[in-house]
Amino acid sequence: MPNVYQVKARATDVTLETVVEVADSRAQSQLGFEAQARSFAYEAILIRWRELYPEGSLDLVLDLSVQRLPDTETESVYPGLGPYHLGAGVRVWITDAPRSWGGLPWASSDSEIVKIIVNNPFWYLCDMAPGCLCSYIASANMPKYVIVPSVGGRAVLDIWSEDPNEEKQTITFESVDGGNAITEAMRFAERYDAEHSKS
Repeated sequence: MPNVYQVKARATDVTLETVVEVADSRAQSQLGFEAQARSFAYEAILIRWRELYPEGSLDLVLDLSVQRLPDTETESVYPGLGPYHLGAGVRVWITDAPRSWGGLPWASSDSEIVKIIVNNPFWYLCDMAPGCLCSYIASANMPKYVIVPSVGGRAVLDIWSEDPNEEKQTITFESVDGGNAITEAMRFAERYDAEHSKS
């Protein structure tokens, strides 16, 4: 029976919540499990931080608090980023975090999009429109790639030029043969960026 903990991590400018699931086979005292839960939560947050900011400092100062949740008979799935597998019998989800960390809050209307972008270092769920995806890659002061869901399962991709004199490109994607228009737009933008990157 897995031991389940909610670990809240607070910094000066951000609060994150995680769920840590530790297999009962990792025999520990209750205090030992809580200390491990803190450590595993910090490790998962650090993994996500590295995904988002590869050149950022790895010295994250977080105030971690632990709360025991009801144990489960079987392994569960929690809404959020993850699971991060941190050794045998250990899984961690980041269940609440800023939108810039990968598409939160987990609103039901956004649930399918969240499933697509979870743990994706290219995209996040942004505020421009309901279900809108923005790229972490920016052009001037806004995301370079923006995907907005449209009627009939379509998706509209805007590509903003780094040249202020050029107009944005707008491409519409359809759901064809059971495919997902948002996924197709994402793949197109990622290929486009790889082919047109100046680096």
